[in-house]
Amino acid sequence: MDTVRQAREWIACADAYWAAARHIPEDEPAFTLPRLRLASLALEYRLRTFICVVRGGMPEGDDLGRLARLATFCGLRIDADDHAIIERLSRLHRDDPDTAGVPPM
Repeated sequence: MDTVRQAREWIACADAYWAAARHIPEDEPAFTLPRLRLASLALEYRLRTFICVVRGGMPEGDDLGRLARLATFCGLRIDADDHAIIERLSRLHRDDPDTAGVPPM
């Protein structure tokens, strides 16, 4: 699959996951983990898209921290606070069920 087509598919996935995450109420504790999981998937696909477009290749793996570092290497500017949030989401993304301390959407 060419990189432009792949990037379009990833953007569509990111948009769908983000829209779904935004529809889940933040004030319902039972939905915190699914909401954050959807948000982390949206972030994964956004980072993949950036890397794919800049590098012209398909990034391997789903570690958000690694993808964020690679995107930064490729020129994406991510401030320290956002890196901390990405690292926290990365743990949730790897099925760590601890949602304490995760920032609101």
